[in-house]
Amino acid sequence: MTINYAGGFKAFRYISFYDVLEQRIPKEYFAGKIVLVGTSLPGLFDLRSVPFQAAFPGVEIHANILHTLLTGNFVQKFSVQQNFIIIAVLGVITGMITVFLAPLWSILVMLLMAVLYTFVAATLFLDSSIWLEIINPIVTLLLTFSSVYIYRYITEEKGKKFIKDTFSHFVTQSVVDELLANPDKIKLGGEKKVCTVFFSDVAGFTTISEQLSPEALVALLNEYLTEMTNIVFKYDGMLDKYEGDAIMAVFGAPIAHGNHAAKCCAAALEMQRKLVELRKLWAKQGKPQLRARIGINTGPMVVGNMGSENRFDYTVMGDAVNLGARLEPANKQYNTLIMIGEATHEMAAGRIITRQLDLLRVKGKNEPVKVYELVAMASEPLDDSRQQVLAYFEKGFQNYLSQNWDWASNYFKQALSIDPDDGPSQTYLKRCAQFKENPPGQDWDGVFTMMTK
Repeated sequence: MTINYAGGFKAFRYISFYDVLEQRIPKEYFAGKIVLVGTSLPGLFDLRSVPFQAAFPGVEIHANILHTLLTGNFVQKFSVQQNFIIIAVLGVITGMITVFLAPLWSILVMLLMAVLYTFVAATLFLDSSIWLEIINPIVTLLLTFSSVYIYRYITEEKGKKFIKDTFSHFVTQSVVDELLANPDKIKLGGEKKVCTVFFSDVAGFTTISEQLSPEALVALLNEYLTEMTNIVFKYDGMLDKYEGDAIMAVFGAPIAHGNHAAKCCAAALEMQRKLVELRKLWAKQGKPQLRARIGINTGPMVVGNMGSENRFDYTVMGDAVNLGARLEPANKQYNTLIMIGEATHEMAAGRIITRQLDLLRVKGKNEPVKVYELVAMASEPLDDSRQQVLAYFEKGFQNYLSQNWDWASNYFKQALSIDPDDGPSQTYLKRCAQFKENPPGQDWDGVFTMMTK
């Protein structure tokens, strides 16, 4: 039997034994009562430790035993199995709360659960004499909370290290910090999202490489790639990979910052301006002067880890990526430096100045696409002569599509009279001459098909 204590020290009435001997207490007082004779003096060594206090008279312990027997108010304990179920349920609930809630909320909920459980246990004991274990369940709450958070800390640290190792060389530090703070913004396994892909290649690099020693070539290439990559990072792009002198970058992944199509266009234009500066420097140093062609396209693509289980890259795949790769070499057809796809043109509309170059069917695709030359950002005003060139070209292009070869040629010539080096006007002037001799027919759709990559 577990003693059900009626209270603390002197819960039952104490009467001095000396008062009884002196007959100060009437005999009738003891009628129908049980009297225990004992001592409460510390020097007589009958003090014991009980749940209510550390030093409790042994005689009053006997009084509590008799009180429990007489009243029948026995303490009811849960069985081992019942206690195990209670502990297990508390552990599962705590584990689920700790896994799904933020740390601060988890701590608050756990403390609330501990207080609530203690209150329920105290209420059951005081009102119904039901003894509900307190220590083991509370310890279970603490251990479950601690174990889950130790596990979360270890796994999240691994995740953060993975993110840092994966992206630290490909994006700016600010983007890495944001990914570490909000890892839920990316899906490292792969996801489909709309991004803008960037491809650049150095024109005539094979010829240039033959002119330099391997050491000089590496130094020149490193200088070029460093400057170009810094610009990619400046506009929140992600460096995907280098392939010799070629650069592949993605804007809008792993996380998007604003209008990624416009940012990619701004980066491409700044790269061309930077190359103008570098060519002046390289000319003074007697080094070859690099010129880069750029292809940009926007669209849905799969973004994520591609490769084997042990070695992989965070990259992009899809038709939109393939088209972007085709647009870069397509610049050769028009002697342009930056070509963008129709989707990029639409997303960045109002922020860029362009001119439509063609209806182009690239190798590997049946459907033609509108392609544009990226001229400038809308915030960069064009001089009058450049505006005139674009206006004449636009009129010439419309007459070209209408098969008015003479009128088209006249407009292209006017554009070339202002800028003799305007590549698109030169290209279309030649086409007009060819089509004038060999008309394409009434069913011609104006599409130009590229036979090479």
